[in-house]
Amino acid sequence: MPGGSQHQGVEQAAAAAQGQSSTTLITKCAAGCSQTLGSGAFGSVKLVFDVKSKKQLAMKVLKRRNVNKYLEAEIVNHSMLRHPHVVQCREVFLTPEHVCIVMEYANGGSLFDLVSSQKRLKETQARWFFQQLILALDYCHRRGVANRDIKLENCLLQNEEGLPHPLLKMCDFGYSKADFRSAAKSQVCVPRVGKSSRAGPRAQASRLCGWASTADALGGTHFN
Repeated sequence: MPGGSQHQGVEQAAAAAQGQSSTTLITKCAAGCSQTLGSGAFGSVKLVFDVKSKKQLAMKVLKRRNVNKYLEAEIVNHSMLRHPHVVQCREVFLTPEHVCIVMEYANGGSLFDLVSSQKRLKETQARWFFQQLILALDYCHRRGVANRDIKLENCLLQNEEGLPHPLLKMCDFGYSKADFRSAAKSQVCVPRVGKSSRAGPRAQASRLCGWASTADALGGTHFN
């Protein structure tokens, strides 16, 4: 059971993110009747819509009893990012039982799905996606945020008419770390977080600092 301080931190982060939101508040009941895009041990991601624009959005619904130290950081770090190749955090709100994080919806699935279906990407495709991932990471690092969980599943795709390939949008800042929140600790080497099955060999065999682990994961993503 998480401590009261963690709940308070999440509430403050949600309030701050809500203050930055430009989205019309989504009808709360929509979460119970919308399509589920994915699910895990701590919650699920649902397809919802803005009640005014009718625009599709994705909403991560997490159980409040499973609040941990990473959730507050995810909300704060993700909500400050605005970039074409980063899934935008639009809104955060709390219910008595859940923390709901409303995000931009990417309609093309994940890069993992694409690679799995095609077995391998053509060089032009790989270069297209890798360049966009570099742009997203460069922006995040200039903002002082390290994702620390770069993998194919966290690279979503947005189909856009007139483009040769989908746009790439980086998502999932659940393990992210920010310099402005932990400047002293950001230089401390820690084990890589997230799944390591497709991590680079250095990340699997050693302890890497936040920025170094992101760079290593980037190389692993390109290799895969």
